[in-house]
Amino acid sequence: MPRLLLFLALAGGPAAPACAYRPLETEDAGVVGKRKLQLETSWDRMRTQNSESLDCFLLTTAYGLTENIEVSVQAPISVIKPDEEARMGGLGDFALYYKHAALKENGKRPGIMGQAYWRTDSGDSDRGLGAGYQELGVLGVASKALGRWQVNAMAGGALALGGGEDFGNAFQYGASLDYRLSRGKERPLYLLSEIVGGENPRHGMERWGATWFWGLLFEPSPRLAIDAGIGWGLDRASPHWRTTLGSTWNF
Repeated sequence: MPRLLLFLALAGGPAAPACAYRPLETEDAGVVGKRKLQLETSWDRMRTQNSESLDCFLLTTAYGLTENIEVSVQAPISVIKPDEEARMGGLGDFALYYKHAALKENGKRPGIMGQAYWRTDSGDSDRGLGAGYQELGVLGVASKALGRWQVNAMAGGALALGGGEDFGNAFQYGASLDYRLSRGKERPLYLLSEIVGGENPRHGMERWGATWFWGLLFEPSPRLAIDAGIGWGLDRASPHWRTTLGSTWNF
């Protein structure tokens, strides 16, 4: 199922990378805060251009070491249904993340954050549950609030390890925009959109991929956020479509 590889590479695993708020794959410059814990749960479904389907159940745990530093771990369970084949399921590739908020946003400048991550090769790649190689990546992120709008942008690269000559380094990028639909301070509702993409790390395949995504985020309380969204691939190298449903819990 070769087209899963680009999705895994862009997401840093078989689901979206850890971020301060779901359901965007584009990072933002925020961190959870000192001694604060954040749990993200999600169900993602995607379908590739050649009719393979992937369901991923994801748990991400983030903890604030300081006001500027956050560490997190991502644990995926994937269920894959290739076209006309039996459904397969199991653990995917675990990932570890380190985020450092270098500059806090103020009225004139954006917030700046750096992220480093390591995606393991824990999933069974022969069954399509992992990418088949480890990955080390770094990202630079900027975020700026403009009234009821917020703009986020990221760019970086990933180094493929242990996959042999079939895999190489890959560039990643993303840009997102969110808009606060509700005017009150309590129970805010946000409309989200992004374009995220990058290079395919596997040689001999379509080199670039990108996805256009729309979503909603609702915060019924300061401790809980609920999200949903759908994305469409902009080329044949990307998943045909992807949907997501998730929640974020703050402690």
